[in-house]
Amino acid sequence: MGLLAPRLPLLLLAASLGGCASDRDYAACSDRGEADGVIAACSHVIAAEKARRLFAWLGHGRAGPFTLAAAHHQRGARYLAKGAFADARDDFSATLQLTPDDRDARYGRAAAHYGLGNQDAAIEDFTEVIRGPTTRASYYYGRGRSYQAKGDHDRAVADFTNALKLDPGDPFYFDARALSHERKGHYDRAIADRNETLRLMPYEAAFYSRRGQAFLKAGALDRAIADLDQAIKLGLEQPRPCP
Repeated sequence: MGLLAPRLPLLLLAASLGGCASDRDYAACSDRGEADGVIAACSHVIAAEKARRLFAWLGHGRAGPFTLAAAHHQRGARYLAKGAFADARDDFSATLQLTPDDRDARYGRAAAHYGLGNQDAAIEDFTEVIRGPTTRASYYYGRGRSYQAKGDHDRAVADFTNALKLDPGDPFYFDARALSHERKGHYDRAIADRNETLRLMPYEAAFYSRRGQAFLKAGALDRAIADLDQAIKLGLEQPRPCP
């Protein structure tokens, strides 16, 4: 068997890993289709690409054009959308092992850590993406939510404020900051942020309900009742009017 003999066990391993990924699998894995279908397709692609990489390392065949990192990233994103946070974390970690500078994968892993309640790990990943050459409002918002979950409302308010500097038109950033203001007992600031959420989304029943709660905590009973009545009215209306 000559030179082949030392490599035979590895060739057999590669063959056992290989499975089969069709052109349809590769297309579906790179698609934005239904989550379970994308996950299944990407699983086939990951198995095939692992075998392909091993065959290439052994000097047999070539690596395919669809990277293993991309398949892990795609599958991780679908797991994240399904709320399968541990699976998402593992796929994003596999992506980062192959492409350490993939900020989207690091952001995805941070979101998975948040979903798992691992806020320190989430903050570490969010901080890493914020340090990049360019940043996004969503990065600050994500880290702010993790600080909020830890009860660190000073840092949460700072991050939500930075998010709003980058994207002042997102009502959910105001909504998140209002919650931290409330938890700190700063009801006037919370109400000011609740006003902004309703300016941006005036038909959202939940925002009226939350401002009503803030008014109640501030001792403005009449205004609290008015907001809660409006929340009930909007919640009963079908269909909801467009802003």
